[in-house]
Amino acid sequence: MEKRYKIKENNLKRGLWLLFFVMVLLTGVKVVFNIFDFDLGDKKNLILILLQIFCLYIPALFYTKVYRLNKKEVMKRRHFKIKNLPFIVLFSIAISLTSAILNSLLYSLDITKSFIKTASATADSSIFGILAIAIVPAFFEEFLFRGVFQNEMQNKKTLHVMVISGLIFAMFHISLDNFFGPFLAGMGYSFLVIVFNSIYPAIIAHIVNNLFFIFAAFIGENISNAAGGILFDFLAVILYLLIIIVTLKMIENIISNNSKKLKGRTENALSEFFSSFSFWIIVIIAVGTGIYFAL
Repeated sequence: MEKRYKIKENNLKRGLWLLFFVMVLLTGVKVVFNIFDFDLGDKKNLILILLQIFCLYIPALFYTKVYRLNKKEVMKRRHFKIKNLPFIVLFSIAISLTSAILNSLLYSLDITKSFIKTASATADSSIFGILAIAIVPAFFEEFLFRGVFQNEMQNKKTLHVMVISGLIFAMFHISLDNFFGPFLAGMGYSFLVIVFNSIYPAIIAHIVNNLFFIFAAFIGENISNAAGGILFDFLAVILYLLIIIVTLKMIENIISNNSKKLKGRTENALSEFFSSFSFWIIVIIAVGTGIYFAL
């Protein structure tokens, strides 16, 4: 019988060193591919999947083996319930729309242009492209960030865990012009894992978010052409407000139903997080790499 190991409560700094190692791998791969300008052709999506396995999944899996963490406990798969699916999908769409709006406010872009700009990184709408860009990353990134790393913050305050998750997720996207989108998404996915006690709602929300932006990129030109009409803009704003209102109401009910679970998380995490040497190294690498690719 497999022995079940309890994840310790004070391993935030240990988890940050895992993320530092992953950041080095991702940055190194990105810089090498930029310098040598490899022509991957039809193998681009396959290479992308293999790199995600190498840079994200294998380090996280190795970490669970070294520190004898129970992978089933990290995933918490037994806790997922299908009845929560409608909320998860709506929650993810609300995050996607809000991310585009935040980017538009930050960079003074038209809302629709900002939406298309945010979607441009996921513009491959082929089946294999969708697998490589939308589905596979959702599994591996959530296993690393909300599975392994977030489990190292057991009993930490809910808001602290969400802020840390958002900051880390944003920095790992290594983009100066798309920070608030991943930050908001990271906070949202972290919230889902905490309230539902399962990583699978975060994976589903992540997939929905990625698919949503692929769809946006696919119809981007049509949106751009239609956006000039006042009626279109008005209807878009009304639809967005309705989605936000319904989502917030559902969040309120979920928080109310899980109040004891959320109040039971009382330990401070931010002071330990910001005092960690590995965190600041991650910040330096992320900012430096972002500037390098922006020039």
